[in-house]
Amino acid sequence: MSTRTHVEALPVVHPSPRAPVEAVQWPRGMTKYLVPEIVFGAGALDEIGHAARRLGAVRPLLVTDAGVRAAGWSAQAQEHLRAAGLQATVWS
Repeated sequence: MSTRTHVEALPVVHPSPRAPVEAVQWPRGMTKYLVPEIVFGAGALDEIGHAARRLGAVRPLLVTDAGVRAAGWSAQAQEHLRAAGLQATVWS
């Protein structure tokens, strides 16, 4: 016989109609965020601008580091975001 207690989650909360990130409020102040999509593989970086727009981005924050900058990926990401009409703030 199991001694586990079944705990029901509270309703899903949508913080903004433009950004459909789902957050489930669990008991005792815990929060679980459900990622809306993960894109990976060859050419995935090319989709960053479209993905940001689809998720309702207005002022994206691009978080990077020295290795990502050295590879040229943060510059590529910024260019794709600009092409989608978004100006990213970069934090490194």
